[in-house]
Amino acid sequence: MNLYLVRHGQTQCNSEGRYLGSFEDGLSLQGVNEIKKAKEYIKAINFDKVFSSERKRALDSAKILVDKDIICDYRLNERDFGIFENKTYSEICDKHPLEKKAWEDNWIDYRIPEGESVAETYSRVVEFMRELEKENCEDCLIVTHGGIIRLIYCYILGGDLNIFWKFASENGSISIVKFQYDNWYIDSIIQLDFMRSE
Repeated sequence: MNLYLVRHGQTQCNSEGRYLGSFEDGLSLQGVNEIKKAKEYIKAINFDKVFSSERKRALDSAKILVDKDIICDYRLNERDFGIFENKTYSEICDKHPLEKKAWEDNWIDYRIPEGESVAETYSRVVEFMRELEKENCEDCLIVTHGGIIRLIYCYILGGDLNIFWKFASENGSISIVKFQYDNWYIDSIIQLDFMRSE
C-alpha cells in the first residue's frame, strides 16, 4: 500500500500562529494555491480510497485534490486544543498561565481543559492506522493536519511520542509512506518550494 499524507493548505489562523484544532477556519488564498500545487504532484495517481479529517480546512483541501468520494473520519481530526483554541502562544501565556505550565510540564499526557491530550489523540490515530492496514488498497490519500501526520510518523516508527517534534509538516506538504510485508516505512517527505519563501 502506498499512503499519501497531505497536510491541508494554510488558513488565516495558521498564518497568525494560532492553535487550531477543532476551531473551524477556511483556506486562505495561499492555502488554496498550496493545495493546487500539491494536486499537480499527485494528479496522475488513481487513488483507491480518499480519507479526510472532518475539519473544513482539510475537507476543502481534499475536494481540490481529487474528484472522488471522500471518506471523512473523526480519527483524522486535529487534536482538540480546548481552551487554547484559536489563541496564539502569547495569548495562552497571558490568559491561561497555570494550564500552560501544566501542558509544558507533561505535553504528552496533559489534557487541555475542554480538549484532548496528545496521548488521547494518538490512540485514535493508532485505531485508524490498524484498520487501514486491513484495507486492500494500492494507493490511498489522507488529507489531514500537521499534528496527525506527526502522530502517524510516531506510529510508523514504533510508538515513541517523543519523536513527535523531530519532523516538520508544512501546509500543503506531501508525505509518502508504504506498508509492505506487514511493515510501515517512510518513503519520502516533500515540502514544496512555495513553503520556503518566508
